[in-house]
Amino acid sequence: MEYLNEGLIFQGYYSAPGSTYLFDKTFAYTHDIRFQEMQIPIGFKKSFNLEKNSFYTPYILGGFGTRLIFASYYVITNDSTGNVMYDGKDNMSFEHQALTQILNGKGQAITKGFNTFLQFGLGSQYNFRDTGKALFFEIIYKYGISRLHYEGYQNSNDLNIKDSNLTFSFGYRF
Repeated sequence: MEYLNEGLIFQGYYSAPGSTYLFDKTFAYTHDIRFQEMQIPIGFKKSFNLEKNSFYTPYILGGFGTRLIFASYYVITNDSTGNVMYDGKDNMSFEHQALTQILNGKGQAITKGFNTFLQFGLGSQYNFRDTGKALFFEIIYKYGISRLHYEGYQNSNDLNIKDSNLTFSFGYRF
């Protein structure tokens, strides 16, 4: 299980609730989005030599996983005035929900923050042959199956954002 605290910043538009917005081809607002998610990766690891016989073992890994966004926080700022239009929590979701949606009593999905990803990577480890422990380094690319869906404050935006990331990990195997 992995915990991720992620974020992104971009220039975009903003339509205040209850107002009409005329898009003039400028992106005069900064959107700073932070979200937290839990991931459960399921994968395989293929070593290129036997760990118990070698001091150094290169390997590849791959697989898929599930992810759940459980918190998100937005700050929307007007670039010309510096005024903060919105600063608070909201619900980040995905464009398409994984498999099925669990519905609440009102027919609305309560699993909009649930989805899947694919992962591929390379790694190498230094093996302590006498103890079975190891130091390792991995480079993993994760590709989100569905795009992140950003509605902004009170549906002021409607954007789908492609989500993928590259992770560099150092670790110690007990």
